[in-house]
Amino acid sequence: MNFSELFKHTAQLCCFSPDGQYMANAVQYRLIIREVKTLQILNLYTCLDQIQAIEWSGDSQFVLCAMYKRALVQVWSLEQPEWTCKIDEGSAGLVAARWSPDSRHVLTTAEFHLRVTVWSLLNKSVSYIKHPKSCDRGVDFSPGGKYLALAERRDCKDHISIFDCMSWNLVKHFEPDTEDMSGLQWSPDGRVLCVWESCLKYKLLLYSVDGRCLATFAAYADALGTKSVCWAPTSQFLAAGSYDQKVRLLNHITWKTIVEFQHPSQLDNNAVIVYREVVKKPPLLKGETELPGGVVYSSQSRYEVEEGSTQVPSIKPDLNKAHPRLGVGALAFSPDSRYMPTCTVEMKTCRTHCGSVNPTPAADGAASPGHAHQVCGVGPHPVPPRALHRQQQSLHVVSGGLLICRGAQRSHLHSFKHKVASYRHSHSFAG
Repeated sequence: MNFSELFKHTAQLCCFSPDGQYMANAVQYRLIIREVKTLQILNLYTCLDQIQAIEWSGDSQFVLCAMYKRALVQVWSLEQPEWTCKIDEGSAGLVAARWSPDSRHVLTTAEFHLRVTVWSLLNKSVSYIKHPKSCDRGVDFSPGGKYLALAERRDCKDHISIFDCMSWNLVKHFEPDTEDMSGLQWSPDGRVLCVWESCLKYKLLLYSVDGRCLATFAAYADALGTKSVCWAPTSQFLAAGSYDQKVRLLNHITWKTIVEFQHPSQLDNNAVIVYREVVKKPPLLKGETELPGGVVYSSQSRYEVEEGSTQVPSIKPDLNKAHPRLGVGALAFSPDSRYMPTCTVEMKTCRTHCGSVNPTPAADGAASPGHAHQVCGVGPHPVPPRALHRQQQSLHVVSGGLLICRGAQRSHLHSFKHKVASYRHSHSFAG
């Protein structure tokens, strides 16, 4: 494996274009565009202030640079380097900026979420959307970019507005049955909009595009509720992780639970395959008190299958503080919807639930799992996983792969057909 030389960057601002041909990274107030194959500098742009965020357009033709301190956004073109675009929010301030799916409109959010402004790069028109709600996921585009769903807060009540992304006209406005909406998300087929309450209450609501409530789901009451939500790529299943350390899988026909995945601290290896990460350090030489710096002397890690019953290490959460470290904090689906990795916050582990989850009609009309579910555990890790990412394609055409990124300068690539490969982040971009 060959590595390039180190390139400077600021605040880890480095990302690849959606088509994979270019790479953009920021160094203070400069934006550098490189070709991926040769790593040669293609374009160099100078912004008005230090860059705090960058984002590629969907067609990989434009790059957005946000400067929140000065409430500025600058857009650069790869095809026409001399073309410039500056968006100034002025006294309203700026807290977020993103592209629309058509790559020709920029959405900016003012401070205190006073408004969302839609800026057109085609005819320089400007549209304002008032009363956006400040929540984890209050803005979501439907697959294909036809509609925009926006969470709003008016007169101390939650509202949802659906806009047409072609004309930015209001298509539907309705009031969901929520007290404090935490987020919303379109299904992959764009037919259903999932809305969930804040962590203080377990409540999921499913709405159609015209605002009709299709179903309401609540697993329990009078306890901390939903923590994470994820749609299956086929739109047939909706997974909800909660503070009770369970993941409930709902079907798209009756919107009822077809299976519950638990996260017990005591694992029986007859039902679970447990991989434990073992970190080994090189022995100290005579007279050494610590290892020298460098990649050669760094610690190495590998996975071993745990024998017998396993007690998963966990962190006791402080229930007196807001947002306790408790529950299922991350969910994901494999592209074929056969595997579902989950990550619990209080346990230093990542688990993968595998098996066929294709529903078959039951006697009462509800959907039930077509095959028995098996559980495959990955972990426990010395450092909790920080991110989960599904591997859709690789150079070795490994399907069902899982990439686990942690804060210990390591990434672990797990395949359900092969062994676990560990990679240390020794060759990276220098800050």
